Amino acid sequence: MNRFHKLFSAVTAVAIAGLISSAGASGNNVFSGGIASGITFSQNDELKEDVGDLFSKISIVSSWEFRKNIALFADINWFIPFESSSHLTGKNLSHFGGDVGIDYFFRQHGLRPFIGVGFGMHYIDREFRGLKDYILVDPILPPPPLELADKFGLSLTGHVGVAFEVSETAIIRLRVPVHTVFNNYYDGVLGVDLSVMLTNKWRGTKK
Repeated sequence: MNRFHKLFSAVTAVAIAGLISSAGASGNNVFSGGIASGITFSQNDELKEDVGDLFSKISIVSSWEFRKNIALFADINWFIPFESSSHLTGKNLSHFGGDVGIDYFFRQHGLRPFIGVGFGMHYIDREFRGLKDYILVDPILPPPPLELADKFGLSLTGHVGVAFEVSETAIIRLRVPVHTVFNNYYDGVLGVDLSVMLTNKWRGTKK
């Protein structure tokens, strides 16, 4: 499993570097940016127990379509638990990260289905592993401290979605993303988000 993750990350990085190097050969340069919001669901027991089952998600999103139907994306993400185990200690915890990658669009105009893959880094601010068990079973014995790798890790992301150009300068985009963080617990989330984005130029005359 670890070898597959490393290979996937390396292939994605090489593909992105190759596409960037060829960007100058294309006259198609469309920059878009905006804000996305949505919900995500925890996919592993450790994340459910230590942080929560359900998160709201807020992202700053951007996209650079430098070749026909191919775009680089960059997102900055914040995850806010609806009901967090942190209420046991009264502390507010932060869960955030970022992704970069490639989107491929199946159409050039109008309603544009797409798929994308990328990689990044994410930080899951859990205080303790299995905190509820320590409080319920033995409140005198403190849980062991966590290492950085219990909270932080490189990540892979993939998504499917559809973008709709509502005007020459505005895009509405719906995505179903999945994130996997390669920390000690392989934390993962699956969700849906909706973006409102502004774009710098029209793509050209429709055919």
